[in-house]
Amino acid sequence: TIALPHRDLADGAIDVAIRPEAIRLEPAGTSPLDGTVRKAAYLGHTMEYTVETSIGPLFTIDNRVDRPLAVGSRVAVAFAPHGVIAIPATSAA
Repeated sequence: TIALPHRDLADGAIDVAIRPEAIRLEPAGTSPLDGTVRKAAYLGHTMEYTVETSIGPLFTIDNRVDRPLAVGSRVAVAFAPHGVIAIPATSAA
């Protein structure tokens, strides 16, 4: 669970905007949201990952390059207290 400022949004459905650096990858089973690493790219000082989760794919940037996660690794997904924003829901077309 993460508490977000409601920014005067009406009660009801919302969308959530998440900055890539606000997503934290932890050992599998340590968060309610688990996922599988589908893409991993080493960019010198950072790793970029795409993680498939039950809420859809998430793109994240991680500065921990000393122990990169392999494609296929199971991970837990946690969120930093910053960089996660509630926004009005968009209707599906």
